[in-house]
Amino acid sequence: MKKALHYIFPLLLLVACGDIIDNKLTLNEHYFIDAIDDDKNRTLYYSLADGGGIGRVHNGIVAFGLNETHIIIKQNIGTVDQYFILDMTKDSATEEPDEVVYGPYSANQFADARYNLNVKETLTFSHKF
Repeated sequence: MKKALHYIFPLLLLVACGDIIDNKLTLNEHYFIDAIDDDKNRTLYYSLADGGGIGRVHNGIVAFGLNETHIIIKQNIGTVDQYFILDMTKDSATEEPDEVVYGPYSANQFADARYNLNVKETLTFSHKF
């Protein structure tokens, strides 16, 4: 019996802690969102070949949507909603975030930025956390 518990307990621990171990959500071949420490600490990353990533939008991601050219992000820090637009056509592992990520914007500014950056109106926040 002791021997059985010796093997069962670690398996139960892994199952119970599954969400803690794997919080990574792959968006496409170049981007993923990962939650460090807790679900409120979600960050959008550009994927690197070694499995790591370069932060693009840090902390508080509550929703996103993407198409072939853009990722739109809604972030909530405290009680403030902010919005970002990432232009995937300009991004690479060598680009700085401020060269490819636009924002933070208020809701009204976000609507204007979408228009100015030619982000399709059909792109919505299709994934919410």
